[in-house]
Amino acid sequence: MGNVSDHIGKRIRLYRKSSNISIDEFCSMINKSKSTISKYENGEISIDVETLFEIAKALEVSVYQLIDCKVDDKESNETPVKGFFSNIKYMYMYYMSGAPIKLVKCVLEFNTLADGENKVIMYTNVKDMDDFYDCRQLYFGDVHYSDSYVNMFMMNQVNNSEQILLTVPNPMAKMEETYGLLSGISERYRMPISTRALLSHSCQYSEATLTEKLTLNKDDMKEIRKFNVFVLPSSWR
Repeated sequence: MGNVSDHIGKRIRLYRKSSNISIDEFCSMINKSKSTISKYENGEISIDVETLFEIAKALEVSVYQLIDCKVDDKESNETPVKGFFSNIKYMYMYYMSGAPIKLVKCVLEFNTLADGENKVIMYTNVKDMDDFYDCRQLYFGDVHYSDSYVNMFMMNQVNNSEQILLTVPNPMAKMEETYGLLSGISERYRMPISTRALLSHSCQYSEATLTEKLTLNKDDMKEIRKFNVFVLPSSWR
């Protein structure tokens, strides 16, 4: 089948697994056989519109989350994104969290729908950056681009109360990394939080390097006391 069927199949498998729904459970939910679901997820057969809506309802996602692939359009009037986010499909993100503190690895996937809406999927707590579909949490949301900042509003796939905002300066200069501010309601802490995140075009960092870049130091604490707010490093503002 075509790329669209492949994409939809991968999305079905992704959201099914992220919701911990087994194949047997899914069969009962949409009244299809195991072999049919397997063919759906492998992109071997196309899915009619009614079934697509049934699948979306069973997975508690919108249909747009299943069909968020961009179809090439040579006559598109879409304004190209500039700066750090130009021509980017995937981006890597890292932040520190927990007690004891640990490094959290994420992958951001960017898509533009046929109607021009910009969407993002964040794969969180990824073990292997080359296999980021294997993640512990999944977020889905909207992206708003500007020449100065990029804002991403995302929601936890299995917990609608856990919503986050990722604000990232959009450097116009050519660079491989920048910092962002990740804020929102955290189920883990059961309270609003804000933390620094490192975004990069590359995943070739050692854990020691990332820990050094993301751990708050004395200069950071001085700035926090000075402004009485959590801020990004002064060198990135």
